[in-house]
Amino acid sequence: HKFLYLKSEKYSIDSRMDKALLIVIAIAISALLGSGWYWAHKLLDLLNASYLFKLPAKLLRDAERKLNREHRPTHELRFRGMLLTAIIITVSLLAGFLFSLIFKNQFFTLVLLVICLPVGSSWNRINSLKKHLQTGNIIAARGQLEGTVFRHHAILDAPSLVRAAVEYLAVQSLKIVALAFWFMLLGVAGLFASLALFLLQETL
Repeated sequence: HKFLYLKSEKYSIDSRMDKALLIVIAIAISALLGSGWYWAHKLLDLLNASYLFKLPAKLLRDAERKLNREHRPTHELRFRGMLLTAIIITVSLLAGFLFSLIFKNQFFTLVLLVICLPVGSSWNRINSLKKHLQTGNIIAARGQLEGTVFRHHAILDAPSLVRAAVEYLAVQSLKIVALAFWFMLLGVAGLFASLALFLLQETL
């Protein structure tokens, strides 16, 4: 029993070390290459399948509109919201386990981490915003916040853009830490579940 315990403990430590190493390499690659999403977009554009990136958010918005009808009481809306969240987390966990079963080579996990960890993309966005503000091109600076949670970025002045940039970096840093934490804890399944929760937050 002691031998089996020590062997399982060693396997657990090795697994955590492997995951930590993958995260460090993915962060380094993302910082060097920039946005992993950009390269994924380019690949899907070549395959004429770029709509796949917008599909999850569209499905979430459609589901939310159908669930949150105005005539429904508050307690029913709350229950439906909890049910939707639970379903999405369950589906994302299952998708992560399936990914791990199908793509056993760690190269695929590394590619997935490079795409999902927003290190290079966050830095590039804020660096571009800073350069546009320094040259006085406020319209181009506002454009850097397109696609983020700042829905009214088109009316922000320069000081507001700076505050938005700081807030964006804080949120993205939290996102990176959360994705890395859940990946260390549950592997690709945890990564997918964490991504699903952030998608829910950003979309709805």
